[in-house]
Amino acid sequence: MRGLLSEVSTGMCCLNSDCNAHVQLVLHCLLYYCAECGGKMHLREGEYEKAHTDFFEAFKNYDESGSPR
Repeated sequence: MRGLLSEVSTGMCCLNSDCNAHVQLVLHCLLYYCAECGGKMHLREGEYEKAHTDFFEAFKNYDESGSPR
């Protein structure tokens, strides 16, 4: 378990420093997906301001990813 935690910790350091384009794309896509799911959840619960914020964050991460999709 300690070795796995060390590997994850080392990987997180990479995310905080200059990463290559592929890692940044994956990170932005994950953030996009998480924010989109949060927006859908808040929308179902009638929390429209929170949904708006999450959808905005999702769009911003999608835009920053530079994904051609």
